[in-house]
Order: sequence, then structure tokens, then C-alpha cells
Amino acid sequence: MSPARTAVLTLCTLAFLGLSAAPARAGSPADSTPASTPDPAASPLHWHPVGEEEVLADSEGKPILYFFTADWCAPCHVMKRTLFADPEKASLISRQFVPVEVLDTRVEKGENLPEVDEAIERYQVVTIPTMVVALPDGSEIAQHRGYSGEERAWRWLTQQAKVAEAEID
Repeated sequence: MSPARTAVLTLCTLAFLGLSAAPARAGSPADSTPASTPDPAASPLHWHPVGEEEVLADSEGKPILYFFTADWCAPCHVMKRTLFADPEKASLISRQFVPVEVLDTRVEKGENLPEVDEAIERYQVVTIPTMVVALPDGSEIAQHRGYSGEERAWRWLTQQAKVAEAEID
């Protein structure tokens, strides 16, 4: 992808997220932590770095859950504080998937690690947050773009876990 197209897609994504990000409910835990201040302890999940996931997924017989995120992404921080911070859900995600966080740093640093760019290109990620479920060989099963709430994302994840399990067996 050309640098100009990448810049346009990034700007469009930023504009879209700024317009579509739903405000947190008053009194919710999301109110207490500003979106620009990530809490590294918010998720009990052990996120694996991009680049090691296929070998690990193959050895464990699990599908891969890619979480494409960025520090500037407010909905990503909401996902981390809700969906991924729930101990029960985090435990189930860890048992059913090899979770991989793919951190896009183009806005902050002007570039990404090569393996991050490869994953973004491979799965044609144009919106952040995006979750991708893939088989251990990296072939995509499904993709969920954006964040429209914890329950919808959780239903999608549990459905994809069943689909992936059937594919792997």
C-alpha cells in the first residue's frame, strides 16, 4: 500500500472513530480512566507479540485472536477496560485462542514494526479496533471491525471460537 493511501486511510479511520465512538455511561468504570491514558494492568490476558503466534497456535491446537489496536484509539481502550479486563472472559479467551495484540504505531512514531505492517496488510485491516480470528496457519476465519459494545463483541468471539474449533478438529 502506498504511503499516501496509508495516510488517507489513517485519517479516515481517525475521523470515523472520532464521530462514532460512543460515550461511556455515566458512573461506569470507563469514566474513571481517560481514553488517552491506557492502564497496562487493565487486561488479565497475556497478549502474545505478533510474529510468534502461528507456531504457538499450531503447538497448542488453538486458533489465533488478533486484536488490532493503537494508543490513540478510544474504543480500543474501552475494549481493554471492559471485554478484556473481565477475568472470566479473559480466562475463556486464553483457553480458546492464542491472543495477539497488534499495536499500530504509525500515528505516534510514523512507522510500524515490519511484522505489524505485514499483519495489517495480510488481513486488510482498515479500521481500528479490529479483531481477526485465524487458524494456526494464519488463514482468516472471520473479522470484526470496530467496537459496538462488550456483549456484541463477546457473542462474536464465542461464535468464532466454535467455528474455529470445528475447523481445527
